[in-house]
Amino acid sequence: MAAIVIWVRRGNPGASLLFIAVCALWRPIGGVAWSIDPPFGWLLYGLMAAGIWLSVRSAAVIDVWELSGVRAIARPDTEVVAPRDAQPQFKTTGPYGLVRHPIYLGWFLMVFGVPAMTGTRLVFAVISCAYLLLAIPLEEATLRRTSNGRYDEYIRLVPWKLFPGVY
Repeated sequence: MAAIVIWVRRGNPGASLLFIAVCALWRPIGGVAWSIDPPFGWLLYGLMAAGIWLSVRSAAVIDVWELSGVRAIARPDTEVVAPRDAQPQFKTTGPYGLVRHPIYLGWFLMVFGVPAMTGTRLVFAVISCAYLLLAIPLEEATLRRTSNGRYDEYIRLVPWKLFPGVY
């Protein structure tokens, strides 16, 4: 319980509290949006697997413990905010050389890469992906504001936010 209190005190718990509320209040939605039989359905499983791989690979490139907030919980006595003189480094290799938000791209592939899309799954996929699409400009504005021009250089090197050649 102390870890949760520390986590809430140090961070912005809004997104996590919203996630908990969605899980607690969720109700199934009927219907099937699509159902694709093998062998073409296997292609969608391939997209899902690619999304899982991309998300895991992308998280491994950066500090996954910092990304998940575990580092702040595990070491509550340390300062969460980086010192002012610390300059962030933006990777341009691996998945981060393809798009600026490869973990989000992996999520899109995971949630839509299913051969049987039920109504419940579709609503979850659409809402969670819409959330990410809304988060990208906010996240990027913060990175531009706090990186002393380094994120602008990263944008120049990696022009696509989420989908190569599209967005």
